[in-house]
Amino acid sequence: MKIKIGKYQQVGCRITCPLQIGNQDEELIININEFTLQYLTLDRIDAIVLGFLPFAMKNSCDFVSDNPISSELYYVLKFHYIPTICGIHSELHSVKILAPVIDRPEKLKESPKWLLQVYPVA
Repeated sequence: MKIKIGKYQQVGCRITCPLQIGNQDEELIININEFTLQYLTLDRIDAIVLGFLPFAMKNSCDFVSDNPISSELYYVLKFHYIPTICGIHSELHSVKILAPVIDRPEKLKESPKWLLQVYPVA
């Protein structure tokens, strides 16, 4: 079974994304505050993959999208996280992610100031 991820749409603080899980059409709706909105990257599927990964592993689903996933996340999931979890829990599916891979967005190359206040760098 496949989880097909469409393109995000944003209206104010409301974000929607069409999903197709198997043959079932769904719509993911996310309401977020303005402060957090500035740190979102809506040009990639990272958040949806992370959010639906446990479901995909349990229900033998793979992710498919024309929208990209961050290269760092893709690498960690493909070569570390998924193989480790599936090695421990053999009943889980080794999820495939069929999407273009891109680098980290410029706005996230430096840590946000609020993040450094919460997690100071030694």
